[in-house]
Amino acid sequence: LDAFASPGNTGAMLVGSIFSVKPIPGVLRPCIPSVVRKENGSFGVLLDVGANADCKPDVLQQFGLLGAMLARHVFHIEDPAVALL
Repeated sequence: LDAFASPGNTGAMLVGSIFSVKPIPGVLRPCIPSVVRKENGSFGVLLDVGANADCKPDVLQQFGLLGAMLARHVFHIEDPAVALL
């Protein structure tokens, strides 16, 4: 299993993901990604779109690493830029 989707409770889905889809070593918490189209027609990845009410700086850094991995492997962006909104 590489990924899954659920119409159910978001928090339960995230907890379940830790046990079903093994986390990347060193990543403490999963995040919800949303793919957005940018003005130039390319795609970007917006992370942590709803489930985490309170994130520490180290968790936000991990989200950035996860987003960069997604951008590299799914959208084939060699050197993705990561920023904090």
